[in-house]
Amino acid sequence: MPVIFASASFSGMAMIDSNPYGNNGNNWFTNQNNFYRQIRNFVLDTTRVAANAGATCIHWQVAQATSITNVVFRMSTANGNGHQGIWMENGSGGFMSDLVFYGGKFGMWVGNQQFTSRNLTFDGCQTAIFMNWNW
Repeated sequence: MPVIFASASFSGMAMIDSNPYGNNGNNWFTNQNNFYRQIRNFVLDTTRVAANAGATCIHWQVAQATSITNVVFRMSTANGNGHQGIWMENGSGGFMSDLVFYGGKFGMWVGNQQFTSRNLTFDGCQTAIFMNWNW
């Protein structure tokens, strides 16, 4: 699978951002209306980013008809690191399958509703899944 590396000097919300925040704090899309997005068949790697820096592979603030499939997340394994695989602070629905998370502070930091997931593997994550809220 193709590998996407975050450079050592990476700064920003995430390597892949489905719904960027503007300077005024608003998203490009209303998260519950952010449909038809998919990410599949990649390796996302933040190991070149300093362990104490915040580094996120995917910011996934989406709605229905979305999926993340067959993705490997490689993150720092240092104690107290600030890396996370998926950050999803809100939204509504979608599907995630065949995801593998190595390292990171959080494999997944999620707050969403109506998601279906299967075949998630967590290896060496400080917290596999942190669920901020759900319905």
